[in-house]
Amino acid sequence: MSEAGAQASTPRPILKAFLQEHDGWLYFVAQSGETGRVWEREFRQPDPFAIVTTGNRTLPLLHRRELARARRLLDEAEAALGALEEVRPSIRLVLESLHYPLLALYHYRAGELEAAGRSLERGAAALAAAIEIEPFLLPLAFRCAEFELHHARIARDQRRWGEMRRHIDRGVAMIDGRLPFCPLPGGGEVTLAAVKAFFRGLPPSEPQMEQFARQLTDDRTRHRLFDLFVLGIYAMPGFVIPQP
Repeated sequence: MSEAGAQASTPRPILKAFLQEHDGWLYFVAQSGETGRVWEREFRQPDPFAIVTTGNRTLPLLHRRELARARRLLDEAEAALGALEEVRPSIRLVLESLHYPLLALYHYRAGELEAAGRSLERGAAALAAAIEIEPFLLPLAFRCAEFELHHARIARDQRRWGEMRRHIDRGVAMIDGRLPFCPLPGGGEVTLAAVKAFFRGLPPSEPQMEQFARQLTDDRTRHRLFDLFVLGIYAMPGFVIPQP
């Protein structure tokens, strides 16, 4: 990639980061049936949902590299997670799957790349465990493809070019349906076909939510948006990948 081509600005994550788009994925959880509606109401109770809103306050601070303020909010969220009582295990796991990638971004911004990778792994493990308990959380599986690209960024900054490409290839293969999004703790896996089947089984959605779902289920749209996300890994000012 030429230096001139690398001058493009890095796009924001395009595959609708579910941390910010909680109204989207929670809408589809509730649409899945009575069990999902009950779960959605419990998730929106003040104590659990305060952790989500703290995360939403943390993310822009991390983007602006206001690390001290972001760390205080992350510590606040972790303390709130530890203090949660009488919540479903799957709710706690989803909250962890939102919290640990934020912690990973904090470590990444602080240059603590190994710690960033470990936090991403904790987030992915929590997400897989939550989906195994509550299959109506299947739409969250797309975050596993994003996690691969976050790992790719970490590898890029470590100048581990082969590892960076492997993570990108894995993310693309998930989006293609050639690899599962995540293995489940009990031995199963979440595939693109399973996620598409989940959406096909839902009742008709509001137009805005249909558009949200299309970013995940329409092959052309999904690939276009994911390709922009991948471009953000390569397109950095002054960043050149050496030719093999």
